[in-house]
Amino acid sequence: HLNYDIAFNLFQQYNITNNLTWFNNGPRQVIESAANMTGNLLKYNETTKTYWLHNMTDPDEYANNVDNGAFTIASAAELLKEANALRLAQGLPINETWQEQWQNIAFPSAPSNITLEYQTMNDSVAVKQADVVLLTYPLDYGEDYTAADKLLDLDYVSEPYKLEAYGTN
Repeated sequence: HLNYDIAFNLFQQYNITNNLTWFNNGPRQVIESAANMTGNLLKYNETTKTYWLHNMTDPDEYANNVDNGAFTIASAAELLKEANALRLAQGLPINETWQEQWQNIAFPSAPSNITLEYQTMNDSVAVKQADVVLLTYPLDYGEDYTAADKLLDLDYVSEPYKLEAYGTN
């Protein structure tokens, strides 16, 4: 996830400064490199017909060596989407592989429709930090992630803290 955080920070720095000279002399290449890395790391799952990110760690460092961490896989999709937009802005053709990948990311969810922190998460997992709420802010992830989904996830991950605060956990 750190590669995506860095790339998004570079985009944000450019959006604030509008310094195209600075952006074209390094940050643009860092973003493109992170997108290339992502395109190579994502693997197609024949069963689900989606792209997965394997053996990763999300911002919750307790979740090591997991598949499809929600924040990281969503960040990967956003980066590929933004990198293609950057290519278009440069007058270059989009990267068709990136397009296919970001549109077909495997987003982990439970039968209850809550977003899982990672693919095999179950309700016995101790969550150090609620990575799923990072999808709303700062990522502002929107692909197939509605306001109702965001509220459902926020309610789910905040529930243990409500119970603990009231001494009922």
